[in-house]
Amino acid sequence: MSAPPHSCDAFLARFLDAASALAEALPDKGGDPERLREEAADRLLAGFFLRFARAASCGLQPELARLAPCAGDAPESSAAGAAESLLDALLNGFRLQLTEPRPDQDALAGGALAPDILAAAHALTRAGRQDAGVFYTPVGEVRLMCREALRARMAHALGVADDDPELLGILYGQGSPDLPAERAALLFRELARLRVCDPAAGCGALLVGMAHELSRLLTSLGRLVLPEDRNRLLEEGLPDPLSPTSIRRHIAASTLFGLDLDAGALNVTRQRLFLFTLAAGGEQVPDVRLLEALRAHLQEGDGLEPPGQTSGSQGHDPLPTKIAGSAPTRSPWLDRLPEIFAPPGGGFDIVLSNPPYVRQERLDARRKSDAPRACQALLPTEFRFDGKSDLYAYFFHLGLGLLREGGALCVIASNSWLDVGFGQALRRLLLRHSRILSITESARKGTFTDARIHPAILLARRCIPAADEPEPVRFIRMHHALGEPRSLDEMTLLAGTRRFLSTPAFRVVPVPQAVLAAEAVADRMGVNWGGRYLRAPDLFFEMLEACGTRLCRLDALASVRFGIKTGANDFFYLESVPGGAPSPAGASDDLGVFRNGMGEERFLERRFLRRALRSPRELRTPELLPEDAASFLLTCPEEPEALAGTRAADYVREGESRWGIHRRPSVRGRARWYSLPLIAPPPVIHPLIAFERACAAINPRGILCDANLVGIYPHEGVDPALLAACLVSSLGVMMRELVGIANLGQGALKTNPAYLARMLVPDLRAASSRELAALGSAFQAARQAAFPSLLDGEPDPVWRALDDAVLALLGPGAPDGARLRAAACELVSARLAKARA
Repeated sequence: MSAPPHSCDAFLARFLDAASALAEALPDKGGDPERLREEAADRLLAGFFLRFARAASCGLQPELARLAPCAGDAPESSAAGAAESLLDALLNGFRLQLTEPRPDQDALAGGALAPDILAAAHALTRAGRQDAGVFYTPVGEVRLMCREALRARMAHALGVADDDPELLGILYGQGSPDLPAERAALLFRELARLRVCDPAAGCGALLVGMAHELSRLLTSLGRLVLPEDRNRLLEEGLPDPLSPTSIRRHIAASTLFGLDLDAGALNVTRQRLFLFTLAAGGEQVPDVRLLEALRAHLQEGDGLEPPGQTSGSQGHDPLPTKIAGSAPTRSPWLDRLPEIFAPPGGGFDIVLSNPPYVRQERLDARRKSDAPRACQALLPTEFRFDGKSDLYAYFFHLGLGLLREGGALCVIASNSWLDVGFGQALRRLLLRHSRILSITESARKGTFTDARIHPAILLARRCIPAADEPEPVRFIRMHHALGEPRSLDEMTLLAGTRRFLSTPAFRVVPVPQAVLAAEAVADRMGVNWGGRYLRAPDLFFEMLEACGTRLCRLDALASVRFGIKTGANDFFYLESVPGGAPSPAGASDDLGVFRNGMGEERFLERRFLRRALRSPRELRTPELLPEDAASFLLTCPEEPEALAGTRAADYVREGESRWGIHRRPSVRGRARWYSLPLIAPPPVIHPLIAFERACAAINPRGILCDANLVGIYPHEGVDPALLAACLVSSLGVMMRELVGIANLGQGALKTNPAYLARMLVPDLRAASSRELAALGSAFQAARQAAFPSLLDGEPDPVWRALDDAVLALLGPGAPDGARLRAAACELVSARLAKARA
């Protein structure tokens, strides 16, 4: 979910001060000070909401207390008095308005406070918000997601194309639509019947955004409805087309649904939607039915709650969730909202989601077990996420399961699912159970200012895709922020192009969904969608067309694997201590002084130590030299008798008695924890984590390599030096950028073996002997040259010559070397710039 969706840092700072002051006035129940401040903030927010309601002249009837549960102190109580005084001071100089700002408006123009300030203030006072992976969606992205979800759902409901000009004009055009009255009534009816859900609703960014979009559309269409059609709509229980108040109350009471674990955030959502109904103007009287609907449709709970653990429903008895003697299979969602899932055709029309971003390492075993069961209960599928799936991935599956046939799913989440291993199951799930309309990300700017993730927006429609589906999946890369406004002309191009299209504002790569499905079947890992279809430069696609037959995957030429994983680097890696303590009297020349990662120096036999490369930072040139590998790896034999009477045996015993190394989970799985399963030294080395340098090297002296390096073992007949030449070239830099994962700190690129194996390289098997000889000569000239950084401009002649020799392998259609380097530089620069942003 981004930073608090508000621009007034000064006001929010004052709110924090007020919450801290009120916390001191509350009775101390011996609890957590942070929890006490959160309670104080909730009280202030409740009073804040009631003042918004008072500003709309709707009075302070007791019914409103249902949406302000923390404002229930007796007026004469010290806490209530303190809260009122603090609110008076806090709001001094500001005025309250019910209309929330548009994405292009200053949130506090003229000193006005809108209801979105409730969400910003709530988010700011939740100490555990980021730990829970909650980052609120900015209004620009909200607007885009709501309009695109409406386009996907309405196109299906109306039986028109996804790029239907009329539909696009209604959603993205300026002014009132020019429609026949009958058509306006039909569109009004379809929009008013929509049911929209956010399964991780938070403070309601997406639901409130959808409320505003629907209000805009219904109000505009309602003006075109004829009197006889108006009467029919009213008879059907739909809102009065000519009454903005009726339209807004219908949206808040009948259209929007959601769940969230944070009761306070959910209450802010209810408050914002209630205030949304008041913003229509006119005489306002609290509607008890509206308040009841807000509480019934916006429920506190876990969207990923599995069958058999239902926490109860709102106002009705839950139905049985299991058959005697069997595992429970009925989703709690069916009991929470039975009116939505009633057959036939049960389910939501639209699911919007900005799911919590929690990495799999922080999910406990129960969560990893419950989440898949919750999803399978709604949408059974053979595609199962493994235990390495981040939490957000399950919300894609959940969202599809909550939809009716033809319903639209729009999710903004980390883009890592497009490339990582656990994303393969998610990609195959989407290919099997939905028609993917588009996947969009920004080339430059991030969305969440307080989260180190790069988001992408998925738009899909639940259905079984046709094998001959004519419409492609559109991979859209925007050259500006995702939330920047889009014109009707721009959207017409984005929604309708069926060919590769690159403009100054965006690029579209259309790929038939059947092609993506075939790629997924042909390869267990599949093609990484993000690298190939979103981040790849235009030059990449030109190369595929002109010389694709001269390229192959790296794993066609070599096996790729991690280096050595010790499980206790501070124990197993040591450095020689020059001029250390003299050897004990009578000791053999085999003894030396070595220092481990804990700073401890010990005498050890050199025969149990082998030189090893620990970090790619130690690599300076395309040939790994002994002086580059300063570390030594302890390589004890597994048989205890082989260590008898040695200093190494003493060191192992000390590792157990003093440091407890043998109890670490990372080493317990070995038969003898101290005996490492050695991996043959790789002939070619590539870094696991890359920054801006070109980096790959041959390893002619057989130096061992740590898991921070990726080992590449060429197949028979493939020259290691020639393969290293391809990897260290500018072509290698460009191709690694397309397979690596960039969701790391400081813009680092992760290229683990599974990713690197998919990297495209020149097919050395197809090259002529003359081309191979020229490449060998070019690499020989560069093997002692320092690795270049393309960010420093054109590299030295030796590196330009290497690029030319590599490109010669691709035939006459190969691009110019300078253009290749520019494309590779742009990829690296964009990755680092995006991390800084």
